[in-house]
Amino acid sequence: MVDRYAELYRSYRWSVPQRYNIAQACCGQWAAERSRFALYWEDESGATAAYSFWDIQIAANRLSNALAALGVQRGDRVALMLPQRPETAIAYLAIFQLGAIALPLSHLFGPDAIEYLYERYYNNGRSPRASDCRDLLESVQSICRYRRQPVQLNRDLIVEASASFICEF
Repeated sequence: MVDRYAELYRSYRWSVPQRYNIAQACCGQWAAERSRFALYWEDESGATAAYSFWDIQIAANRLSNALAALGVQRGDRVALMLPQRPETAIAYLAIFQLGAIALPLSHLFGPDAIEYLYERYYNNGRSPRASDCRDLLESVQSICRYRRQPVQLNRDLIVEASASFICEF
């Protein structure tokens, strides 16, 4: 068999549209059909939930609007430290449809790893204080740090946000 890898590699060209948003491609394009099934979830205790693309899109729209109200814009980096749950997928879609950049963190990271990642990727090269990273680890359940300021992402902020969102990217 002839090895054509080098030839194929050189001749391949990505075909990326001028305007593309991964949130639209993954969810938005399917959300108009309210009953179109998207996700089934079950936790360790046996609790279950089922979501349509419409359900996920409405939740992502609300979170996008809540984040935008806090000042998150296209190109901003938003760190996420969430378990593997439907809300995590919704958070990613909300961030992506804003044109922001989702940066995953793990609850398994210690303060040194969080400090390194925060300094290198999340803080535009400005060094955080070690206490910021330890505070971040201790407060991941309810606090989002945006531009180094702690922001309470409470349920009311999200519930009161509009379920309508126009993806501009």
